[in-house]
Amino acid sequence: MVFGQLPPGLNDLLSLDLKLQRQAGELLGVCKGAIVLINASTGDIQVFASHPSFDSIQMDAEGTILLKDENSSLLDRAA
Repeated sequence: MVFGQLPPGLNDLLSLDLKLQRQAGELLGVCKGAIVLINASTGDIQVFASHPSFDSIQMDAEGTILLKDENSSLLDRAA
């Protein structure tokens, strides 16, 4: 804390809807693409899905390959 001020973003809340997030993942299946759902009244992001996805645990083993792949799952299509 600097001068009694909280750091920016400390009070941000996660607004993802887990049920809708899972449903978006199922809808995307093996397709490349993204689904983003924003509540127009509140601005809350309820779904933020990007496919294909990757397993972050495997980054040490597969990271170099993923970085060179033009269809890489590292590309965040939702953003």
